[in-house]
Amino acid sequence: MAFVTLQIPDAPDVVFTCVLDNAAYDLRLHWNGRDQAWYLFLGKQNTEYVFKTKITTNSDLLISLNLSQLPQAIYPQKERWALVQAKNLLESHRAEYDALVQAMIQRLPVADCCRIIQEKQHS
Repeated sequence: MAFVTLQIPDAPDVVFTCVLDNAAYDLRLHWNGRDQAWYLFLGKQNTEYVFKTKITTNSDLLISLNLSQLPQAIYPQKERWALVQAKNLLESHRAEYDALVQAMIQRLPVADCCRIIQEKQHS
């Protein structure tokens, strides 16, 4: 499995684009000052985000899957695909995810969050 390293600026709202299997996806990290929490948004590039969730300690990202923008007939298929993909990502990067959540709870700067993720990847 290949890893994509993102250079995250110390900013409250950043969007990254990555290409997986010849399809471009946007990943957005957004700090919500009112909630004092980070939010994660995922979707195909330049389209409505199909996955939106608040990042919290031990949060289950799968529960937050938003299928509202998809035709109802394909909900079960897309949900099964998303569940498998999310499960695989969380299982293979659990230490990094847990470390990132803890760093965000402490409201560490984005640069520190990146450093913590990289340290977990190399440990």
